[in-house]
Amino acid sequence: MRPTLTRLRASTPSLRSLLLWPYLLLSTAGLLALVVWAGFWLQNLMVEKAEHELEIEAFIIANALREPLDEWIHGEVPERRPIGNLVLSYAHETKARLVVALPDGRIVFSSDPNTPVGVLPPSVEIQAALAYSEQHDIRPDDFGTGEMRLYAAAPVTEGSEVIGVVQLSVPYAPLQNQIRLMWLRLGLFSALLVSAIAAASIMLARALSSPIQHLTEVAERLAEGELETPVHPHGPFEVRRLALAFRTMARRLHEMLEQQRQFAAHAAHELRSPLASVRLRLEMLERMDADLELDRRQRYLREASQQLVRLEGLVNDLLLLASLEQENAMPTESLDLAPLLYELADEVAPLLRAKKLRLHVDVPPHLPPVQANATHLRVAVRNLLDNAVKYTPEGGTITLRGTANEQEITVEVRDSGPGIPPDELPHIFHRFYRSKRVRGSSVEGTGLGLAIVQAVAERHRGRVEVESQPGKGTTFRLSLPRA
Repeated sequence: MRPTLTRLRASTPSLRSLLLWPYLLLSTAGLLALVVWAGFWLQNLMVEKAEHELEIEAFIIANALREPLDEWIHGEVPERRPIGNLVLSYAHETKARLVVALPDGRIVFSSDPNTPVGVLPPSVEIQAALAYSEQHDIRPDDFGTGEMRLYAAAPVTEGSEVIGVVQLSVPYAPLQNQIRLMWLRLGLFSALLVSAIAAASIMLARALSSPIQHLTEVAERLAEGELETPVHPHGPFEVRRLALAFRTMARRLHEMLEQQRQFAAHAAHELRSPLASVRLRLEMLERMDADLELDRRQRYLREASQQLVRLEGLVNDLLLLASLEQENAMPTESLDLAPLLYELADEVAPLLRAKKLRLHVDVPPHLPPVQANATHLRVAVRNLLDNAVKYTPEGGTITLRGTANEQEITVEVRDSGPGIPPDELPHIFHRFYRSKRVRGSSVEGTGLGLAIVQAVAERHRGRVEVESQPGKGTTFRLSLPRA
């Protein structure tokens, strides 16, 4: 078994790995996909927020520069601060580079002294501003520094005429640093979450596989004959339920084997007694003179014949019990029990007359049919009648009754015997069990009669019940479902 188990373990993944790795991989993949999606969503949100804020600031500044720029274009003396000072002030407040250009692109003011004099390069945000629209862009610096910058623009209008364009730009690096920090935090959070999922997966796999592994070890020990191996239910509800069922199965298996051992011991004992008696009498016959002691010879032969009859009955009962316990199909037929009961009443009539007993038969001419094996039912009812005859004293009464209802047919055998003590009632259907009051008495029996009755009832999906009170007789009821 061990080499086979080793090969199986080498070629087949364990339950723990099947529970752990698929769950862990799927959870990790799902988490990483969610984190990547959330990261890009947050990144786009951060960029859009920065662009929107820059666009708003551009429109506010463009609105504020409308009158100063119009005065500058017409050469008028400004009533307030000069437009150049305003440009520097707004650039300082927004921490952005502010460029003011005319609609043809000529730069007229800039907050950056390094801005070359000339025309703004064509760009999407300038074109959008001239078209009364909003647009932003991220690109290298227009003035050749190579720095990545975020651009936005807004038109400066007078009435319905565009008199200028305000262009705001900020370095993209700070925003890029914020995005990198966001990705770093998401990565750390993902690593911690994956670690937690891995730990939870290991604990879950262990919690599910450990009780099953325990049941497997118990099953292996049971297979090796250790039937008293304890089963400890633990784990989830379903696994605990499985463990409890397994423990019940192991206990019943142990009880069944113990019953089989007891049955074998009792059968050997019951068989040994008549065999020993027959052997002893045959030996005595061999030693006797053929011409002498004819009466004793005949008595020994008669006693040996009686023991052989007892032995034959015991073997037949054992064979019948064995056949009733087999799972193969049992031949059955639709059977009216009334004629069978009347036949059995006639069969036991000689026994009744020998003990001066009265038999009261309360059976209708016909009973609803049952699907049953006639031979088995005949043996079961005859055993109940034989028991009643054995235990009913002379002058007593035995009643055989047959009744029916919508669900079942009931055969009742009642006697006026001494009854069965309450402490013996749970054991009377056990094989080879005989009441304490008849052990060693002249009442013959092997203790298999009621066991056969119960086996016949169970095989026909019926039941057998007993009612008894000391000094008031005993009643057996054999109930079978209607066909």
